[in-house]
Amino acid sequence: GAVILYEMGLKAGETRAKEVIAEGFKGSVAFDVILSERIALGWGVPKLIEFDENKIEGLLSIQELFECLPFKSSGKDSRSCFFRGYLVGVINKIFNKKVRVEEVECIAKGDQICLFKFK
Repeated sequence: GAVILYEMGLKAGETRAKEVIAEGFKGSVAFDVILSERIALGWGVPKLIEFDENKIEGLLSIQELFECLPFKSSGKDSRSCFFRGYLVGVINKIFNKKVRVEEVECIAKGDQICLFKFK
């Protein structure tokens, strides 16, 4: 199930990134547009904490992530497979670079926020 959710997120992220690029947005502006949309869609409240556009490395937090919220403080494992895949798809398409995304904190594990590290 986790792999299927990741792959679904990956495709959704790639698709949305292509659409935003077609609308004329590029680079970090396109990334900001996509992250801002997630708030309006009820996915949570994302915030770029660190971002190096040259190296495509960064740290992103998201409060109240829809995918992890039902499992809040219920286990030892991170639960965000879809959103992690979504970030990979978005970043890969916008910046034309392959990245790895790891969820280093998760509300499902009892952390305050979900925190994603990418490089």
